[in-house]
Amino acid sequence: MDKFPNIQCFHHEDKAMACYCPDCVEALCSECSYYHTLKLKHRPVPNVFIKFMPAFLLSKINRCLKHSEHSEFQTSNHGNPCCKQYENEVHGHCSKINSDGNVKNINLKGRIIFKVNAGDITGCDISETGQMVFVDNKYDCLVLHEKDGSLNRTIDLLSKPYDVAYINENKITVTQDSEILIINLETDLTERWIDLGWKCYGISHINGMLVVTLEDGKGIRILDIEGNTIRSIDNHTQGVTNAYLHGDKLYFTILPDDNKVYCSDANGYVSWTFQHQRLKGPRQIRVDKNGFLFVVYETSLTVAVISPDGKNSKVLLCEQDGLHLPKAISHFNNKLLICNSTSCTALLYDVDFKENLPRYNTTGIFLFLSVFLR
Repeated sequence: MDKFPNIQCFHHEDKAMACYCPDCVEALCSECSYYHTLKLKHRPVPNVFIKFMPAFLLSKINRCLKHSEHSEFQTSNHGNPCCKQYENEVHGHCSKINSDGNVKNINLKGRIIFKVNAGDITGCDISETGQMVFVDNKYDCLVLHEKDGSLNRTIDLLSKPYDVAYINENKITVTQDSEILIINLETDLTERWIDLGWKCYGISHINGMLVVTLEDGKGIRILDIEGNTIRSIDNHTQGVTNAYLHGDKLYFTILPDDNKVYCSDANGYVSWTFQHQRLKGPRQIRVDKNGFLFVVYETSLTVAVISPDGKNSKVLLCEQDGLHLPKAISHFNNKLLICNSTSCTALLYDVDFKENLPRYNTTGIFLFLSVFLR
């Protein structure tokens, strides 16, 4: 009789175990084994050798090393399989990589890095065709690039712009001082000026609506393209500098000292907040069609994705990936654009939903097994 008939792959519960990774204390299917071998440089042990493993080692596969309960997640702090009891009593401060299996499936691939001819990038956006526009707050202009990163042209402005959003392929909207500009990209001329009376910061365009954040104490304004106010949101949004509307939910950040991401209803009443001790200085937010939040953190030099309910998160990029004072982020059609402000480099990625297996550092059982199988 098979010695391990009911052991399934830790990451794919519908697949049977093909090998065992002693570095991770996990059962792996053939697909995961390939990843662990080539990408993580681990040495999974094939089933043919596992037959000779003692029963007490087999019992630890996919189990919490402290309580022997089934591992429900791993943590980014220590790398061992971890049950909820262990996390609560010992690692209460640990960062869960995932428990719901959704955020961990989001990864980035196909990176393009290019230089933007600017002095200080404070905003960016991507169009339906992949064209990109960048705000240069230092030299008072907009810089347009093609989807391959090549320069298209520059549009000069009369004053310092802060943020930008595509309305469609031929029109963009820009915040500049106390005004919102509507610019025609076929002529590069401003078609409309909307004066709100207070300094404007972040702007986004959603289904014919403009969502703009105003100077400290003035909250968030939602307008139509003509400049007519649809809603003013002042409650609970004091000091907000960036906001994004998705369905009936409003997401926003507050600078400079608040490290939280807020989710509220359309009236600004907060339903949940997200904060992580390692993620500091949330600058801008974008939300995909499934409700996942992509957030750029300027202080901690990271980009993270947050689940729609705010309960789970995953770091997608960090300083080692080329982030240097990142301020702006944009997402459209599974494209993610991140901009470093003063170095003026842009990073363009494809957002991929295939599972990315975490890296661990559990070597004790591997050493034991290596001796046992000699």
